[in-house]
Amino acid sequence: MTLYTLETLMADFAFLALMVGVVVGIFFLVKAKAKAAAPPPQVPDWYPDPADAALLRYFDGQRWTEATRPRDAPPNS
Repeated sequence: MTLYTLETLMADFAFLALMVGVVVGIFFLVKAKAKAAAPPPQVPDWYPDPADAALLRYFDGQRWTEATRPRDAPPNS
């Protein structure tokens, strides 16, 4: 059976803490990048609705409107 000295045990804990910190840091960086919202489009048109993947939402060039339509609807509906 291997006996740990206090220095070896502390070094192992420090290494473990460092590895956990790296993993947590990477997780939060990936999560933050995924949350970064794209700037709104500049051209008035129908765009995918972020709240419902089955819908398109109309952007009037300045703001998102309340107008929605199904993604598979004809363009002039």
